[in-house]
Amino acid sequence: MTKLKFIAALASASALSFAADAAIDTPQKLPIDKPTSVDNIRLECTGVGTGDRDRSLTKNFSVRLETVGGYGQYLANGDVTLRDRRGAQLLNVRCDAPWLMIKLGPGRYGASVALPGAAPRDVWFAASDRGLHDVYVRFPSKMAGREDRMMRPSNGGAADEAHKQS
Repeated sequence: MTKLKFIAALASASALSFAADAAIDTPQKLPIDKPTSVDNIRLECTGVGTGDRDRSLTKNFSVRLETVGGYGQYLANGDVTLRDRRGAQLLNVRCDAPWLMIKLGPGRYGASVALPGAAPRDVWFAASDRGLHDVYVRFPSKMAGREDRMMRPSNGGAADEAHKQS
């Protein structure tokens, strides 16, 4: 009987452990264009409008993590897991814009970025207290069986209809 109680308690503890792991692994969705904090780390999910390039975010953040496609196009809807230099997870967030602005103390950090239809990408970078550090996370132009095509300007900048249909 005691053995059965021990097994039941162990199974219950394992289920709680798996539930806690799932809660940690579920990314927290960030609001767009609104500064926020997650676990005492200042963040802003942004970069969706032309005015974002002109906004002076450099003084408020130390890192700009940009998700970019194979042709240099911005990509959004990324799940970002940030780790310290020892590999301990600091945060797990979803950014529905191509830039994740992060305020970090000086040091080395790692990030794993996952986008729908693509294998996750890992990057290591350094943050400093002197200015903004741009970190580019590049994904291939071909994701989930489809190829994203660039438009080639022709005829004075107008899109070439034949190219669009090819």
